[in-house]
Amino acid sequence: MSQVLVVEAGGRLYALPSGSVREITSMPVVTRLPGAAADVRGLANLRGQLFAVLDLAHRLTGTPSTSMEPDVVVLAVDGKSLGLLVDDVREVMPVEEFGESTPMGGSEGKLIAGMGHFGESVVLLVNVQELVRQALA
Repeated sequence: MSQVLVVEAGGRLYALPSGSVREITSMPVVTRLPGAAADVRGLANLRGQLFAVLDLAHRLTGTPSTSMEPDVVVLAVDGKSLGLLVDDVREVMPVEEFGESTPMGGSEGKLIAGMGHFGESVVLLVNVQELVRQALA
């Protein structure tokens, strides 16, 4: 991992390894899936490719995003695609500027791999492999 993409979701900052980011787009038309978990917004079709869209804030904090103009970060992990609904995309930054990633423990330990800094703010590093595994299981 040489760079991270810093995004805002639910008033918190998160970092995603840039190597897992396929593209960033405005919120596409999403078709709700009956019986899907509350944090799954539904399925989106982007240029003929279907993928699930997950509300990152809802998954990690339990509070859904209320952004009027959300973005979707499309991840590609192990041949699977997943869209993450985020409130704002902040910046791509080298890992060196992100700082030392401090490992996390506890209940968030599987989805949060560590934390670093974006200016004066604390940023949580998302374990995208685990997130995709859980969301698409």
